[in-house]
Amino acid sequence: MISAWLQFKKADRLLFKTATALILLASITLIGIFVDDRIIAAQNIWTKPFKFSVSFAVFLLTMGWIIQYLPSNLKDRYSWGFTILIVIETLAIYIQATRGRASHHNFETVLDVFFYTSMGVAIAINTLLLTWLAIHISTKTKELPLPYMRSIQFGLLLSIIGSFIGVIMSVHKSHSFGGPDGGPGIPFFNWNTLVGDLRFAHFIGLHGLQVMIGFGYFVGVHWQSKIRTRLSYLLVIGIFLILSIITMLAAITAILGLPFYYPLILR
Repeated sequence: MISAWLQFKKADRLLFKTATALILLASITLIGIFVDDRIIAAQNIWTKPFKFSVSFAVFLLTMGWIIQYLPSNLKDRYSWGFTILIVIETLAIYIQATRGRASHHNFETVLDVFFYTSMGVAIAINTLLLTWLAIHISTKTKELPLPYMRSIQFGLLLSIIGSFIGVIMSVHKSHSFGGPDGGPGIPFFNWNTLVGDLRFAHFIGLHGLQVMIGFGYFVGVHWQSKIRTRLSYLLVIGIFLILSIITMLAAITAILGLPFYYPLILR
């Protein structure tokens, strides 16, 4: 565990430090969940900041791991770009929580619109950076085993798909379909259990990135001497297809107004 943590630090110091700060912030926010009883959309007001802090920290560590393979000039640009964008989103979410206001899909006041719009712009730019990174990882990187390189590219593609699902929620001005936001949901994640909820598809798409890279590293690098390159490549493609199908199925299910677990129900 310590060795892996040091590897992330070595990959990119700026992203590592920012991710560490977010983890510390999440730890402090966890206290707020127990001492502040304010509720927004059927959950404690500090639950969303906590979840986003952890998610952002994981994202930044992942980006640091990827960009370590780029030339130093490109690496620095991505490092600062991702850091600034995540800081903007984090500030907006925490300021709104402090104000006792919803950070997402909130158009009640000019200030609410400003914070939500700032997050939207940051997400849009972040998606463009991910797209460019997917291109650069294949043209500007040090030589990487093909299965591992493809796992990074496929993971970035999944993350981009997850980001576009976020755009759908923004255009819809809600993450729920077939009912209002804030209905009964599963613990912690709060995905709606009665109507469609795009947050599940959004989550799978975004964090499929970590699954792809982790799997690609083990079969393409760690187990390189034990598994033939062709088999590793096919396994990476297989995992990508599975995650893609789950993401798209979850998105379609949500848009149809059905709860995320609906495809698992035997009819």
